[in-house]
Amino acid sequence: LLITPKPGQSSLLKAISSEFRGRILVGQARSSETSLLQHLGLEGSALPILLAFRRDADTLESEKWQTEHFPDGATFARLSLADEAKKPTFRTLQYFLMPLARKP
Repeated sequence: LLITPKPGQSSLLKAISSEFRGRILVGQARSSETSLLQHLGLEGSALPILLAFRRDADTLESEKWQTEHFPDGATFARLSLADEAKKPTFRTLQYFLMPLARKP
């Protein structure tokens, strides 16, 4: 889930969606959806941010894998895309999502 203050659909997110079709569900939400940010505990976080949510099947992975990708039992992994000096690239998003991309 990409949470962004920008209007419209992200072309980078469209490309990632195509790359991971059938392995990851991709969505986009606006930062103006304050109830969503509150529910996820992200109010005040730098945006945009990409979230990868834990699936039930992730419990079948090794303890090391779970700790690496979802530390402290987190329900989602996050990748901040807020650094203005370093624009997000396809490879950045791909590297973040690749270990989480599995057939359901």
